[in-house]
Amino acid sequence: MKRMIACLLVIFIASFSYAQHFKFMGVEINGSATSFESKLKQKGFETEYVEFFFERLPVGLRGKYEGHNVAVYYECTPKTELVFAVQLQFSDSGEASAKKKVFGDICRVVEKKYPRYRKDITSSSIVDYFVSDGSEGQINVDMSKEKVYVTFYDKANSLLFRQEDNQ
Repeated sequence: MKRMIACLLVIFIASFSYAQHFKFMGVEINGSATSFESKLKQKGFETEYVEFFFERLPVGLRGKYEGHNVAVYYECTPKTELVFAVQLQFSDSGEASAKKKVFGDICRVVEKKYPRYRKDITSSSIVDYFVSDGSEGQINVDMSKEKVYVTFYDKANSLLFRQEDNQ
């Protein structure tokens, strides 16, 4: 009986450790910030800098997503420092008509790319997609007054973030 419980425990731990993480452009939303950023740079993204007094400080990445210019920012868990969220800010979505077009384009892309989703429409400008395609995650498409934002969340690392943030 002890052996059977031990075997089941090993199988459970092994299956949990091989869990797939949600992906953004083929890159798992997981690992260190340096590793994640490096993988996005291989896909053509470049470091974005801001002038702060007399220094240029890196603040994120710039590149293209589905043909649109975007700034990319990511968040990490506080203790283990694993990436759990990736936010895109669309630069070409300033005017109302441009924002609506980008918002619609991105919603269509998400629905085509992730056919297994549950959609929650919070308002005419916020849509949440809960995706389950071998990995689990959430995609939030938000059209604010200024721009369109899309945030990708890895479910496992988001739960880890909540645990670490509450400790």
